[in-house]
Amino acid sequence: MDNTKSWPELHEAEVVLEADSNPLFRQVHPNWIRDGKVTSQAFKPTSKDEGQLSTRQSKVLSAEQAFDAHRSQGLDSVGSYQVTTAEIDYAGLRSVDDSQLAAAPDGHAYIDCRDQSNGAIEKAAKKLRTCAMNHGCQHPAT
Repeated sequence: MDNTKSWPELHEAEVVLEADSNPLFRQVHPNWIRDGKVTSQAFKPTSKDEGQLSTRQSKVLSAEQAFDAHRSQGLDSVGSYQVTTAEIDYAGLRSVDDSQLAAAPDGHAYIDCRDQSNGAIEKAAKKLRTCAMNHGCQHPAT
């Protein structure tokens, strides 16, 4: 990650995750699959995301638990796809643990896209999509 990049301040209960091999699970909506492959849209924030792409930390929940928790909220997902915090860093973004916030679900973290240009987000989303596809769907097994 570019250490000279200016990031928005974090809430006092948020912590930047170390860029390592720790997987984060991203739930992929059926609309973000084309010809059996994840599209980069799965890693681009929508207006409701406010620049924070939801994930679940593998050190807290398994891919199956993350999938089930997402679906139990009435949200659609074809599966849990993983990207590591190092891959997120490589894409020029950061991983933030916000699981200590009162309203945060168990093991929640987000990929921070705030204050990034559309071009930077597009490039990062393509890198993360490639990483996720290389790892494959973690749950359910395909």
